[in-house]
Amino acid sequence: MSSPDTHTFRYDPNREILENTLLKTRVLVFDADFIKALSDSLNKTFQSGAVVILYQMGLAYGELLGKRILESGGLLKQAEGVYRQRYAGLAAGKFRFPPLTQLATGGPEQQIKVTLEDSFFAKAIGKTGRPECHIVRGILEGTAKVVFRRDYQCQETKCLSKGDALCGFLVAPRTST
Repeated sequence: MSSPDTHTFRYDPNREILENTLLKTRVLVFDADFIKALSDSLNKTFQSGAVVILYQMGLAYGELLGKRILESGGLLKQAEGVYRQRYAGLAAGKFRFPPLTQLATGGPEQQIKVTLEDSFFAKAIGKTGRPECHIVRGILEGTAKVVFRRDYQCQETKCLSKGDALCGFLVAPRTST
């Protein structure tokens, strides 16, 4: 499944809230202008620290997503469509992952290549000449850390904000230095 089911999100007009029915959680929608203003404000206030803040936001959510994957039986027991729908439900763009069976049996040394087409974050921030998908990088790293029970790092190797055709990530076991 490459996109979320049309029933993944439900608007409750009586309570005036949006819910993700798959994850059974309330959703708040931010538009591209909000993300651009947030990024600009963090960069102005914290300069290079803005990257760390955005990355940490993604990392915390990625760890939560990893816990939910494990609670639902892990990669091998979770249906491919459900796993992909969890990421599609983020509405950050179109994620491409290796098949779950490959991820689950690849071993702890495996490097995971992920692409993201039409990245919401990169498009919202615009062309800057540098990678801008810090939240996504954190989400991918946090998920891998929890699911594979090992310390991972994620590098954004391509980004729309750099002028690349899509965003690319390499998630690999962290090497001690």
